Amino acid sequence: MNNISMKQDKKIPFDSPDFVTSLAGGLSVLRAFDDNHSTMTLSEVAECTNMDRAKARRYLLTLHALGYVHKDKRQFKLSPKTLSIGSSYLSSAHHHDIVQFYLERVTEKNG
Repeated sequence: MNNISMKQDKKIPFDSPDFVTSLAGGLSVLRAFDDNHSTMTLSEVAECTNMDRAKARRYLLTLHALGYVHKDKRQFKLSPKTLSIGSSYLSSAHHHDIVQFYLERVTEKNG
């Protein structure tokens, strides 16, 4: 299987002292943008993420400072820099090993 484990790693609980709530909040803000919400106001982001406006504002302004969102007056939208997050995964994943694993399972099952 070429050093690929298909088992899920054990995750820490949300109430663990090792869990970084602010990172989770920032990722929640990024995930709030989708096909139906490509551009949003602060209030819309707060509503989509179930955050209060002050917290959503801090996340948006931080993401803006880091270049992950663009701000045009009251509207926020994701910037192309957000693609770098997915790109990191794609460049580090060994897709051929994953495909090989499943092809071997199909071959074993179907002959």
